[in-house]
Amino acid sequence: MVPLKTIEIPEKAFSLLKAGWDLELRLLKSDINKFQGKVAQLEKTHGMDSKTFKDKFEKGELGDEEWCFDWANYLDILCELMEKNRAAESVVL
Repeated sequence: MVPLKTIEIPEKAFSLLKAGWDLELRLLKSDINKFQGKVAQLEKTHGMDSKTFKDKFEKGELGDEEWCFDWANYLDILCELMEKNRAAESVVL
């Protein structure tokens, strides 16, 4: 982890920075919700949770149908979005 950094910026610039940061957090959360919904739909459609899917997919037990790659990609994207969200939420403005 990088040590905390402090920067000085003018008040008007801070307002812009804060508004932009808040928007980014809302967009990240919206994207997380969207991909959680896609994953939940795939879990329901195929009758398995994502952990089971990932295990079977990585072992090559599910074939190479498009939905398999979509699901794997959605899980990767969701993981990346959640990591970005955790990092963004750790910033104190």
